[in-house]
Amino acid sequence: MRTAGESNARMKRPSSAFRVLEFGRNLALKRLPHIIRYFQLAWTNGIESLENLAMRTITVPNFIVLNPVTHELFVYLSNHYSSSSLLFDENNLINFLMLINDGKIKGIGGNTIAIRLQRLGYNFLIGFSVSLLK
Repeated sequence: MRTAGESNARMKRPSSAFRVLEFGRNLALKRLPHIIRYFQLAWTNGIESLENLAMRTITVPNFIVLNPVTHELFVYLSNHYSSSSLLFDENNLINFLMLINDGKIKGIGGNTIAIRLQRLGYNFLIGFSVSLLK
């Protein structure tokens, strides 16, 4: 049986999404030159838009790098680490960002003609399956 103190301590534990937001905010506030030169950090609750770009389900919470020119996504957790405890390791995240910057990690999605046609088909199938569920 839990005591009232244990229950209160458990209720005050921040959610995973809040921990990701705080971790990203702290990284942004450090203004590390090798990060701010190439990346801008942002927060979104709009995972559906990112999943449409990626054409797959993205686990949350996560760090996702979007190349706004090519529309490629680089998904941190599902590509490299299977444990969310590793998500909050600053050195792992910085290493991931530097590998992206060096072109050593391939993104998903994009805006080539082939990817656009693939996305059109993906959106049709997703829309069709949703309409069947109604």
